[in-house]
Amino acid sequence: MASRLFALVALLLIVAGIAAFLVAAGWIPWTYPVVVFALTLLAWGFVAMRRTPRPAQPIAARGGRPGPELWDAAGRAVGEEPGQR
Repeated sequence: MASRLFALVALLLIVAGIAAFLVAAGWIPWTYPVVVFALTLLAWGFVAMRRTPRPAQPIAARGGRPGPELWDAAGRAVGEEPGQR
């Protein structure tokens, strides 16, 4: 984990150094790196929010899968046909 963080920080510093050089040389306006940084941060946040786990669906009281209730009020198993017990 630390090596991934180090690699990310190193990459950000390299990109910032290149952008600073291009701005200082007058090849690009200073607003371009700011806009790229803002758009990257926005996209990163969007991807991070999409990767968060969804809330779990409620599970039936007896540990079954969500869906129709398989037991009646007395706790007996209910078949698919109404007359079957």
